Amino acid sequence: MTPSNRSTLLEQLCIQALRLFPPQGQPVVVAVSGGADSCALLDGLVRLRRWPLIVCHIDHCLREESGDEAEFLRRRIAWYRDNCQADLIESFHRADVASLASVQRIGLEEAGRDLRYRTLGQVAVDHRAEVVATAHHRGDQAETVIAHMLRGAGPIGLGGMPEERQLIQGIRIVRPLLSCNHDDCCQHLTSQGLDWVEDSSNLDVRFWRNRLRHDVLPALEEGVPGFTQALLDYAQDQREQAAEAVLEVARLLTSEAEGLSSLRLPAILAAPLSVRSLLWRQLCLNLRLPIDRRIIAALEDLAHGEQGRRFDLGNTLFLKHAQRLSWEIKVPLPSDPNESHPIQLPGETSLGDGATIQCRLLEDPVDVIAAPHEAFIDESSIRGPLVWRFPLDGERWRSFGSEGSKTVLRYLADRGIPSRARRRMVVVADDEGVVWIPGCTIADRVQVNGRSQRAWYLRHRQPEGEPQLT
Repeated sequence: MTPSNRSTLLEQLCIQALRLFPPQGQPVVVAVSGGADSCALLDGLVRLRRWPLIVCHIDHCLREESGDEAEFLRRRIAWYRDNCQADLIESFHRADVASLASVQRIGLEEAGRDLRYRTLGQVAVDHRAEVVATAHHRGDQAETVIAHMLRGAGPIGLGGMPEERQLIQGIRIVRPLLSCNHDDCCQHLTSQGLDWVEDSSNLDVRFWRNRLRHDVLPALEEGVPGFTQALLDYAQDQREQAAEAVLEVARLLTSEAEGLSSLRLPAILAAPLSVRSLLWRQLCLNLRLPIDRRIIAALEDLAHGEQGRRFDLGNTLFLKHAQRLSWEIKVPLPSDPNESHPIQLPGETSLGDGATIQCRLLEDPVDVIAAPHEAFIDESSIRGPLVWRFPLDGERWRSFGSEGSKTVLRYLADRGIPSRARRRMVVVADDEGVVWIPGCTIADRVQVNGRSQRAWYLRHRQPEGEPQLT
């Protein structure tokens, strides 16, 4: 495997990486499946010799040959170390995505995607890396834009994948190959005498993404030559418009906010509809409400409505004033701050106002990073019964991945939770203290690991149903 002259991909990667990556010498996490695209990305970064690389590979346990792909990557990494003196760290993970999809009642594609991004974020935290690099290319971008278009996305969705975005706080995901094609990746590896793994599941047209790749886009390109480039140009225009709208939303939320519980409406109503839609979406995120078209439409209707109208979401009440839109979180403070309520294991426990915690027991659990609204808790680490309650004064905990402990109320304050909402946050606890804060994370002491034989899967569900606008 003797390196040849620089390929087009390596030239493009050099330009983009120098612009998107951190300064030389800082670690970068690289997502590598073993396919041509990610192998080309890894090879290019190795040859640039500027950053220590954490090679993150996630085995989804969906195919018999997936274990062989991990061994293939280990051999490739060893070759780079021996022949290129590459500074590489392995971070290999296995997760039964089919079981995760079944437990969470979502599709395989969604479960796999969520798992990948959560794992990549945690790997970056563990290695103090600010950047995670993925091998998405022009073809992936075109597929993304088509998929978003078919589901009726707005300017942000129609812009496709940005070159960089925040993955979690302090960590960016970057895509330095968006200007390259899949063929560029294959040609680069061939020019270097390197092989790659062909994932048989990529040919399975039962998956929506594969149907787009193998059937829809080729037919569109054949019927309308130049369609893909026109689509990508359109996506670029949408990204530019969305960027302007996002800046305007940030300005409005900063300049028109009155404290933490209301907005002044005149300037907001004068903004374009696209800006207002993004503003209502961001407001829902800030208030930890579901992002739902019905809710966004109801907020828009309320803002234009008469004084005194109300929009009741069950746990949050919005009220239209003459010049303001205010809201109130309706979760009451308990009369006894030490009051706790048992959680049914397994089963579903009501938290009041339609919210619930669902619990299921898993055999042979996988070590995965859960979404904020769910938790995987090692059964053997629980001390006494599980209960739900509100935070107590002075109680401390060590959150997942943290180096030390702090009070629960300080932890919530550091996450930007308003002061009057902190004591209304539901926590799950055992006899030793808090084990999970829904919407945040679990305690470090209850995480699932390689020795875990059974685990509780907990899911926090917000109330569903039609919002009430009166």
